[in-house]
Amino acid sequence: MNYRFSSMLMAGILTVGLAACGTKTETTETTTTTTETAATDNSAMMSDTSATMSGGTMVADGETFTVQPVGEQMEFAQKEFSAKAGTSITVKFENTATSQAMIHNWTLLEPTADVMKIGAAAATNATKGYMPDDKAGIIAYTEMSKPGESHEVKFTVPSTPGDYPYVCLYPGHYVLMKGTLHVTA
Repeated sequence: MNYRFSSMLMAGILTVGLAACGTKTETTETTTTTTETAATDNSAMMSDTSATMSGGTMVADGETFTVQPVGEQMEFAQKEFSAKAGTSITVKFENTATSQAMIHNWTLLEPTADVMKIGAAAATNATKGYMPDDKAGIIAYTEMSKPGESHEVKFTVPSTPGDYPYVCLYPGHYVLMKGTLHVTA
């Protein structure tokens, strides 16, 4: 009798489990359809305003994109964004950190730039805001921002499509604090 009860119990559990799996499949399909619809709606607005897409937020000509650190870490909260080649954009760096040790900036580099060389040169140049004297490989940058400060830079997006790295040049931060600007045609 125990065997018969166990078999019936297992059959009941399997029936409930299979019914639940069927429900989950329908939910997943609905979510996928909703996501596809949202992506289609965003593609229509990309030319006029910022829209989220693969490659991060698309920043339109004349717009400002805000970058912040992740709390007290050496990490950008916004790890990537996109902009069309040749457009004029502004990047605003808001240092939302509270620890006085967390001084940061935002520096856009050429895809072929030697990040380690630039970072090492910046580390020895405290009197010039940790920017190297030789700006080869650097496209645009903000001043260093102490916690609670913001700085911005307006620049023309490079004319060659590709992935352009950005880093913080405060000593040692460039190793961890990085992201990518995807330049599109």
